[in-house]
Amino acid sequence: MIRNRHILSFGVFALLFACSEGSSIKPTTSDRPANYSRGSSEGAARGELIEATRIVSLSQAAITERIKALGIEAKTGVSIYKITYMTETPAATPAPIEASGIIVVPDTKASVYPWVSVQHGTIVGKIDAPSLSYSEGVLEASQGFVAVVADYIGFGSASEVFHPYLVAEAYADAGVDMLRAAKSFASKNTLTLGPLFLRGYSEGGYATLALQKALETQYATELPITASAPAAGPYDLVTSAKILTAQETANPVNLPFVVLSYNKWLTATTGWNIDNVIQLGQAKAYPLFSGSFRTDDIIKTLPSKTAELFKADVIADVIGTTPTTAEGTQLRTWFTEQSLHNKSWAPSVQTRLYHCRDDKTVPVEATTSAYASFKAINADSPVVPAVIDSPDAANPYTHTTCPGIYASLTWFGEILAKAAAAQAQ
Repeated sequence: MIRNRHILSFGVFALLFACSEGSSIKPTTSDRPANYSRGSSEGAARGELIEATRIVSLSQAAITERIKALGIEAKTGVSIYKITYMTETPAATPAPIEASGIIVVPDTKASVYPWVSVQHGTIVGKIDAPSLSYSEGVLEASQGFVAVVADYIGFGSASEVFHPYLVAEAYADAGVDMLRAAKSFASKNTLTLGPLFLRGYSEGGYATLALQKALETQYATELPITASAPAAGPYDLVTSAKILTAQETANPVNLPFVVLSYNKWLTATTGWNIDNVIQLGQAKAYPLFSGSFRTDDIIKTLPSKTAELFKADVIADVIGTTPTTAEGTQLRTWFTEQSLHNKSWAPSVQTRLYHCRDDKTVPVEATTSAYASFKAINADSPVVPAVIDSPDAANPYTHTTCPGIYASLTWFGEILAKAAAAQAQ
């Protein structure tokens, strides 16, 4: 087990940038990747790039100012491109849908660029999609990576549908297709992509592991992974739900969001009625989670006491060993189906599961349970739990202050620096 590997190493990033990526800043704006348009999405296949448009460029100085609190200095400016591409919904009968995301390209010239797929954390408001907020992927690109960030289905160009929150297939399919579109964009601009890394935190941690499983089991030749770093994700949903529901207070966003998502996207058995689960009722709950309101708005609107969010008999069923109600039984089935640690699969590429021990939003047991399951499936699986202890018990790390959010970047830098040093010998 790796503990407290959370200090972001400036030295490693400097070596990465100088040795692996090249250090020549592009001299003119004409060197930036060009925009692209297919014209329309009609007849487009899954993963096909529809459009790519540069939306903003950020200077090295501006990025350094933004990330200085992390102890990192930007090594280059970046350009952010919004892309749209074809994928499909995770419905029982999948439907084609145009989705979107961003590609963040460093303003450097390099023979080969490492690239990283960044899966973002929980958002509710449509305005917070990466293709509108321009925040995700900037840190990685400022260190020499080409960063690829999907909006997810339910946001960006696919905002007409309800976000399939914690539905594994949605992250896998849209994530694979986003990577395909990114490869197409790179090829059209003669950018050679090298080793691929995956990282994400919270919902993004879950999305990262779902994408990793799909890449390893179905697309290993097309999209091979060098390393993956899921962080603080609810990979074991049964355990996560039991712990969170048993608490007197709960995050009023995450738990209702997943129930509404499963009601919308997954197949229910006879007897299921979501109005017997959520105290507010679906007629009032769905509008709150359909994109017009941001996370903070919902936190201010909904109660934080678990008993005021969910019906008492359902809480008892989620916590208990054997559910007795139709709703509790259905939730247990869905949580089991959408968990990622129980699918007779264990990571085959080097993987670190980052998590802060004192996290109350996503319990660390989700990580320790997943790790134990992976090792039971394959004792040789190169997966390691990177659990971070709080240095001060009186002021513990929280879900939003956990150093595990960005710790993987140092690890990725170490991998690349080691490869560069070996190549130089």
